[in-house]
Amino acid sequence: TPYLDQSSLPSNIDFDIIDKTSEYKYTMTNYIKSENLIIKLDLIESYDTSLQKEKLRPFNKKLTLNYKDILKLGLETKYNFYTDKIEYYKNDIEYSLSKYYISFSQSYDKSITNTDNTIMGVKIGAKLENFDFEIYKKIGNKLNNFTYNVDNLDPREFYAKIILKRECWNIGINYTEKAYTNLTGSGYDHSKERTVFVIFELRGLGGTEREVYKTAK
Repeated sequence: TPYLDQSSLPSNIDFDIIDKTSEYKYTMTNYIKSENLIIKLDLIESYDTSLQKEKLRPFNKKLTLNYKDILKLGLETKYNFYTDKIEYYKNDIEYSLSKYYISFSQSYDKSITNTDNTIMGVKIGAKLENFDFEIYKKIGNKLNNFTYNVDNLDPREFYAKIILKRECWNIGINYTEKAYTNLTGSGYDHSKERTVFVIFELRGLGGTEREVYKTAK
């Protein structure tokens, strides 16, 4: 607003100052593209001169792959040169053939300290003419270092869902399990919550999911 007198406005707000930084970043992107395949690879490295030590930031690699929408892959890592350890890892794989699909996901984030920083999940399902179904299981834990070992992970969530499809309406059921770990005066208390939902949908009008059974122990 160039015609508005702004002389009374403060030119600087103390808490609205961007921290001083001087970072050099190198990025290299590689593409492979054909009629059936697309691959993209990003390599990212940063050097932060504002830091007193360990100025070289974690080396970031990102890979995506798509083969005819049948196989999809996403992979990202952040590697710390100084500790010789992975600080961040994320992997997603999805394979679909006709009406069936299966996917796997795995993630680790060292910066997460108050909950699970390591998670793995598997999903299997299908979208058929008369019904859909999907099964999902997730395990996780809070770990000090990245690992592929599933023995260090505990069950966190599970669900099995099936939906019967008709011309104007759909009806289904969803069974879920969720595991909780609570801190008590004597240590940790582990509990599992089981819930059953009924699903009802009207074509073109949306749907609803209602809880009909719940237990925890």
